[in-house]
Amino acid sequence: MRDFVGVLEAVLWGLGAGSSLLLGAGAVLAWPRLAKPRTVGLIMGFGAGTLISAVSLELALDGYHVGGPGAVGAGLLVGATGY
Repeated sequence: MRDFVGVLEAVLWGLGAGSSLLLGAGAVLAWPRLAKPRTVGLIMGFGAGTLISAVSLELALDGYHVGGPGAVGAGLLVGATGY
């Protein structure tokens, strides 16, 4: 039962994080004047940033427990520089 609760929690968090993309698509359908390329780009960029930050936070916390703060700091710095 505990495994099912963990899976359900992960699904709900994933739906919550990905909902910004669906909300953006719904907004464009409801208000067609929002379909300007700049507006769509801003909405999609926000949604993608939300997903990336959720994943990176989870991975950074796991990395902190395994490798310590120095390894996580160096990895985040290298990753941000590469991006």
